Amino acid sequence: MASSTAVRESDRFGSTFMSQKQPVRTMERWFRYFDRKFLLFLSLASLLHCASGDGKTLVLLDNLNIKDTHSIFFRSLADRGFDLTFKTADDPSLSLIKYGQFLYDHLILFSPSVEDFGGNINLETITSFIDGGGNVLVAASSDIGDPLRELGSECGIEFDEEKTAVIDHHNYDLSDPGEHTLIVADPENLLKAPTIVGKPTNKPVLFKGVGMVADPDNPLVLDILTAYTVTDLVEYSIVIEMLSEGRWIPFDGNDIQLEFVRIDPFVRTYLKKNGGKYSIQFKLPDVYGVFQFKVDYNRLGYTHLYSSTQVSVRPLQHTQYERFIPSAFPYYASAFSMMGGLFVFSVVFLHMKEKEKSD
Repeated sequence: MASSTAVRESDRFGSTFMSQKQPVRTMERWFRYFDRKFLLFLSLASLLHCASGDGKTLVLLDNLNIKDTHSIFFRSLADRGFDLTFKTADDPSLSLIKYGQFLYDHLILFSPSVEDFGGNINLETITSFIDGGGNVLVAASSDIGDPLRELGSECGIEFDEEKTAVIDHHNYDLSDPGEHTLIVADPENLLKAPTIVGKPTNKPVLFKGVGMVADPDNPLVLDILTAYTVTDLVEYSIVIEMLSEGRWIPFDGNDIQLEFVRIDPFVRTYLKKNGGKYSIQFKLPDVYGVFQFKVDYNRLGYTHLYSSTQVSVRPLQHTQYERFIPSAFPYYASAFSMMGGLFVFSVVFLHMKEKEKSD
């Protein structure tokens, strides 16, 4: 199964408003949403055979410690018959092709931060290897270097900016260190293809990594795990506290507004108090783009409160649209009635015989 895998990070999203000089603070958490789109992707060829594989496999690492930290994965490949050769990505003796012949059947790149491959391996060599039927598995991270970024472009994948990560302030794992980048993804967002992702399961998917955008015109690139989309039901929540007699207590107000803004507000609504936080659920507009959840609260006698969270809303894929739209049934009926009428008219016209005129 040939594949390139990638993972993305971005902590530019999500904001917390806190000021030591101001007597109001907020901590915000925004719904079940992922920054742009994140996915595992297939890199041009086929998929690395995990069930019953064999063949010589070159594994290029950032450092040899990865061999120990990912020992379970490498051991599973060895148990399936893969002959693994481990080297660092900048090893000067690296060679993938010799005398016009491939020295390996598979290539695994666990070296996301590499800036230059060693030996005679470069972007042209790897793409030739893929075009020649070789299988390539690539792992990326927020420290992705130019070689893997260029390789992704060759395969129809655009990585997000360096030092960024997908963030979800709602669906993060309990072991997350506080950055909310270790995401628990809904298995419903997995590609519906058992040959690629395995049998359907209700168990969540743990994800951490760099975000990617796939070329929709490339039929060999598949989105394995995607974000939520236009017309989704989302929930926004924010905790607002005020300083009273030296301690922070929940703020009580019924006039706090939330705006969902692209250039102009698409949604403007009041936040409802729910326990110790203010929250609201609403349906995303049928418009894709980069939006902001914005709270801009001014109240006489209190500190000005401003909080903004930027998110991306992607359009539906062609496989996510309804097959038949109920509101279009009258148009379907009119089209079929016209075809039926034309058929009846053709039969009558072809078989109608004019009466002969008598002298």
